[in-house]
Amino acid sequence: MPIAKNPILRYRIINACLSNKHKRYWTALELIEKLRSYDYDVKKRTLERDLELMRYDERLGYYAPIAYDNNKKAYYYTDPDFSIQSLLLSPEDLETLGNTSAMLQKFKGLGFVNAFQEIVDKLTRLIEHMRIPQRNDIIAFEDNGYNKGRDHFDDILRLISGCTVASIRYQKFNRQETDEHIFHPYFLKEYCQRWYVLGYSETRRNTITLALDRIISVTDTTLPFLKDKELSPEKYFQHTLGVTIGQGPLEDIHLHFSPVMAPYIKTQYLHGTQHILSEDKTGLTISLQLIVNPELMQELLRYCPHVTILKPTSLKEKYIALLQEGLKNGK
Repeated sequence: MPIAKNPILRYRIINACLSNKHKRYWTALELIEKLRSYDYDVKKRTLERDLELMRYDERLGYYAPIAYDNNKKAYYYTDPDFSIQSLLLSPEDLETLGNTSAMLQKFKGLGFVNAFQEIVDKLTRLIEHMRIPQRNDIIAFEDNGYNKGRDHFDDILRLISGCTVASIRYQKFNRQETDEHIFHPYFLKEYCQRWYVLGYSETRRNTITLALDRIISVTDTTLPFLKDKELSPEKYFQHTLGVTIGQGPLEDIHLHFSPVMAPYIKTQYLHGTQHILSEDKTGLTISLQLIVNPELMQELLRYCPHVTILKPTSLKEKYIALLQEGLKNGK
C-alpha cells in the first residue's frame, strides 16, 4: 500500500498533533498542513472522516477522546494523557512484531525455530491481517475451543524454566487409577494440537512423555533437579512421528501414494526424514526413517485407501490387521 494511501499513518500523525503537550489545540487547517508536510494532500472532508473513525470505529478500537472547542475553532483531546500509541497493539507494536517475525523467518532450518515454525508462520499471517483494520474477519485460524492441557501449560513451562522438580498426579484415558510421578521436566512438545512434556520420572526410573490434558495436579517440590545435558527435542524425536517412542528398531519405510494424494504429500511432509524416491503417472513413492509407533499407524490409516505400504513387511501386516479390525467393528 503506497504511503499516501495508508490511513493508519494519517491517524498516527493526527494523534501526534493532538497528544502534543506543548500545543493541545489544532485547527483543521493546521492538521491539514501537518498532513501535507508528510505528503498527504487531504481535503477537509477526509480529515473530518479520519477524526470520526478515530473516535468511534470499533475495528480501530482507538475511541480517541477528540472534541472541538468552538471558541478556539480547534480540535483537542479531552484527556491530555491519551495517545493511540499507548493502546494495546498500536501500529508501532505491530511494526515491532513484524520485525520480530521477519527475523525468526530468516532462521528457518535451525532446530530452535523449527520447533515453533508453525507458530511463527501463523504470527506472520496474523500481523499482516491486523495491519489492514478496514478488512476485518477475513482470516479464520484453526481453533478447537477448550483444550484441558492448556490449564497446566504455564505451570509446566515455569517448572522447566526454573529447573524445578514436581509431583504430578497423572491419569491415562484408559485407566481409573492415577499415577504419582516425581517428575523432572525437560521440554514441551506439541502434536495434533495437544501438548506433551518430556522429562525424567523417578517413579518409572526412566525418561517418559506425559500428556498435559491427562495431568490431574502439579505440585512443586524442593528436590534437587536432575539435568540431562545430552537430551534435546531434535535428537529424542529424530525418528519418531508424534510423541510416542516406539519399542522396535529404526525402519526404512517405503510408501506409495496415489496420484490424488501425491500433491498433498509433496507439499506437506509426513516427517522430516521424508525423501521422494520416484514419481510418475501411477503416483508418488517416498521413504521414511522411523520407529513404528501408534501415531504412525494412525497416520497411515488416515490416508487409506490412497497409500500402499511397500516395506517393511511387518509394518504392512500391522496395517492390514488394523483394517481388518476396523471392518469387524463396522459390522
